[in-house]
Amino acid sequence: PNIDWEKVHSTGVDVAMIRVGYRGYGTGKIVEDELFQSHMEGATEQNMRVGVYFYSQAINCEEGVEEARFVLDTIKDYKVKGPIAIDTEFLEVEDSRAYNLDNDARTDAVVGFCETIKEAGYTPMIYSNRNWYAANLDMTRLGDYSLWLAHYSNQPDFPYKFVGWQYTGDGSLYGVEGV
Repeated sequence: PNIDWEKVHSTGVDVAMIRVGYRGYGTGKIVEDELFQSHMEGATEQNMRVGVYFYSQAINCEEGVEEARFVLDTIKDYKVKGPIAIDTEFLEVEDSRAYNLDNDARTDAVVGFCETIKEAGYTPMIYSNRNWYAANLDMTRLGDYSLWLAHYSNQPDFPYKFVGWQYTGDGSLYGVEGV
């Protein structure tokens, strides 16, 4: 969406999570988000605390590491003080490369991403919804990482500690078109 970061900051918002990029679900190609640079520049000019996330389609640990290295390389010229998250969730496309991935392989990819981020001195985070965490990841292996929960309700029903909560899929904010 188009964002006027000065207007957003004027509402009291002082934290932003910006998408760095994504891995194609068919080709596996890693792509930088076309608005990443402008969003980073706009948010940092307002002295906002910025974190970033990457939409993953990694199918193993090596690809999780590759995604993390892409993120680290892409953010190297910016002041990222917030967490660096891997976004792992269901894509309802049967021919997507991660469609039938088992929980161990998916968890391996997440751990590869998070450990690479952690080794670089940043705070790793995992973003997903309640059901995805429960059914598609081995949560016993993810206890060292911060969780960002997507759960659209008035009160989250989630058995694990989380530090971020996305409670709706739509809304409005002064300065943002297309939320």
